[in-house]
Amino acid sequence: AIRDSQLASVILALVLVDVIILVTWELVDPYHMQVVDAKIEETKRGVIYRYQVCNCVSDKSIYFTVALYITQGLIITFGAFLAWETRKVKIEALNDSKLIGMCIYNVVIMTTMGVAINYVMANQKEYAYGFSSGFIIVGTTLIQLIVFLPKVYTVARNSDKVEPMGTTNASKIDTVTSVSKRS
Repeated sequence: AIRDSQLASVILALVLVDVIILVTWELVDPYHMQVVDAKIEETKRGVIYRYQVCNCVSDKSIYFTVALYITQGLIITFGAFLAWETRKVKIEALNDSKLIGMCIYNVVIMTTMGVAINYVMANQKEYAYGFSSGFIIVGTTLIQLIVFLPKVYTVARNSDKVEPMGTTNASKIDTVTSVSKRS
């Protein structure tokens, strides 16, 4: 059995790895603004408009991004391994391996599509941002629905079978009392 403190320490260690990578990135090669495109327009009234498109860039961002992808990929792989190992658990409330597998599939597909669209639309920042945000929102919503909707359904289905706390059924008490008096 795993205690809560052990589980919390594992999660803390995984978060600490990400924090170390991100802090190192910020110290070694922080993002800076770079002007990509600049246009100057002058109107008939002598007003000058200067349009600029700026990007936040980091020279070594590819290395840190790959490091983050590798660590997150290892965590997803470990999650898939745990789901595979616990697939035959007989306790229904604990056997979420199929749901976890569906969530992992969802994360891999959404991440792959999001990364591909970000690289294809590198010059169209508004669309890339919109698609990335959409994939994040849809992906996390799907994961929440996949994990929790069956549990909510089970609780709602069984709610009429469960007696509220603090209530007793007098006929059950009488039956138990009469059975115990006979023996």
